[in-house]
Order: sequence, then C-alpha cells, then structure tokens
Amino acid sequence: MNELSIEVKPVQVKISKAVKGWTPEEVAIIQKDIAKGTSPSELAYFLNVCKAHGLNPFLKEIWCYKDHKGNLIIFAGRQGLLTMAQRNPQYSGMRSCEVCENDQFSIDVANDQVIHTVTEMDPKKRGSIVGAYARCFRKDGEPSLAFVPIGDYDKGGRGPWTTHKADMIKKVAEVRVLKLAFGFAGVQNPYEWDVDSTGKTMPIRTEIAGFEYIGRIETLAESVLAGDELEDCLDELSRDIPRFRADQIWGYLKEKQSHDPLAQNVFSGSLYDEVKDYEKRHPEIKKEATKAVETINLDDVSAKIVEAEAKRELNFIQKMWACTDIEALDKLYNSIHKKSESITKEYKQIKKEING
Repeated sequence: MNELSIEVKPVQVKISKAVKGWTPEEVAIIQKDIAKGTSPSELAYFLNVCKAHGLNPFLKEIWCYKDHKGNLIIFAGRQGLLTMAQRNPQYSGMRSCEVCENDQFSIDVANDQVIHTVTEMDPKKRGSIVGAYARCFRKDGEPSLAFVPIGDYDKGGRGPWTTHKADMIKKVAEVRVLKLAFGFAGVQNPYEWDVDSTGKTMPIRTEIAGFEYIGRIETLAESVLAGDELEDCLDELSRDIPRFRADQIWGYLKEKQSHDPLAQNVFSGSLYDEVKDYEKRHPEIKKEATKAVETINLDDVSAKIVEAEAKRELNFIQKMWACTDIEALDKLYNSIHKKSESITKEYKQIKKEING
C-alpha cells in the first residue's frame, strides 16, 4: 500500500521547528488548504494563534483569509469559540433561539431582558424568520445578550442559508454573544465578513458606494447644509467610502431635510447675538429684540437658532461626522430641536404680549 506523499518545503520544516506542536507535513497541508496564500511569517503567526487558543484548524475550528488589502484575518467559528468558552471555568451555559415575525417578542439588551413566546408550532404560521438572539452566562458576572437581524446576514442563494436558515442565524447570534462574553482576542467573527470569488475577504456591508449614489448625496447635502458642515461632508464623500457609511449620511440628510427645511439658510450672527442679548437683558431691550424677531418668520428664527446651538454650543459638526451610532446621532439632533422649539414658543409669547 502506497503512503500518501506530501511535498514539504524547507521553510515549512523551519516553521514546524519554530512553532512547536505541528509536524512539517501538517504545516504543509495547513498552508496549502487552510491558510492559502500566506507568507512564512503569516503562516507562523496563524499557527501560534491556533496554539494559543487551543483550536484545531483541521476540524474547521479556526481558519484564515487575506482581506482585500492583503492583511491576514483569522476566524474562529461557532464551534471553535464554544470550545474555548467551555474550557473557561466561568462559563455557565448559553441559550439561543430564532425569532419569527408572528412570535411575541421584545428585547432590552441594556437590561438583559428578553420576552419571547412562540404561539404557533407550525413553521408556516410562525412566519418568516426576522432574526435570532443568544444569551451567554458567566458564573462571575451578568450574562451577555445579543440580537442579530437576519437581513444583515442572509443574502439568499443556495446552501445552508436556504435549507437551514434558523440554525444559521442562531449560529451568528451565538458567535456574537460568545465574543461579547469572553473577548477571545485575535480571532474574528466569520459571519461579519464576506469572501469573494478570488478568496479575498472584507467586512459585510462595506462595498464601496457608487458614483451616481454619491452624486445624489452631494446634491442633497448642498441643499440642507452650510459652511464648514457642508465642507466636511463633501470632503468625506470625495473619498471612496463604504456603502453603509453613505447610507448613514443619506439617512441623516433626509432626516435633517424633513425636520429642518430652512437649515440651508446661512446663519446670521447678528440675529443670534440679538436673541442672546434679549435673554440677558430682558427688560431693557425687549422692544429691540422683539422687533428683530418680527422682521423674520418665526420658523426661520427657529432654524437659525438650531444651527447656532449646533455650531456654538454642542460642537455638532464634529460629532456628526465622527458619529457612527445613528441612535445617538438622532438623540443629539432631537435635543437641539427641543431647545429650538422652546425658544420659538418664548418668542411667540413675546409677540402676543406686544401685540396685545
């Protein structure tokens, strides 16, 4: 019976000696089939990460790809992360479940609260799967909780996402929560990355926005932004940016347009000064301040004050373009408008008093 012949290169023999625990043949197989396209130093690094985490690449517990910039990205799948978690004496179990559109479901991640009732056992009556959640328990602290929407991960096509959709989305949630609970430095969540036909990988939702879409965003930005704010926006759009970031900018601009259609007006510093002077010296300049207000539409005053609050008091420009948390951005924007509404209400009262 002929033995399987494996070609081993001298550099692979050196790596085997340097990174103990791997035979030269195993190193050769890993580089050929699991760590494709890696340099000797990258291969040695990958094997050291496998060894440090106690994961077996032959069991598909850990593997690696190059990203579109040539960087080595190491992944650990659900089973690999679970293996590491189960070795930790603080691990105390994990629960997960898919969520369907007809389930009774609510989740509060911040307070670790999940209410989930499956009212129908027939999968067809439960409706389409909308996501999954997972909870991981530690003996030395509070549990970790994660929810993942299926739309971010199920891109259609063939394979397990078609035949075993519930299992796949639960795996995504489990990987997310295991990373939250234990960290596991040096390895990435494979469900957060896409691999193209050339074997290169990149984070999901990071395809570069097209020129036509960027042009539409620039047009919208020019209609609702002014000054430095517009300059910062156009500066970012002039570079290749991921589609998801372009979507964030588009969404913000549309929201700004719908709430503040007069925001494109150039802010009048003199009007702002008069408004602030009125607040400081109410009795003395009541007529002068009110006269300034009466010469312009109150909504316009409100819009200008919004811009003033944003620029002068909340450092809004810098925060907006640095912010990737849309919810936090909405809260900031809404707080500015709340101030504007109160000021507008005050000036309406002034007009009423003077006219009365």
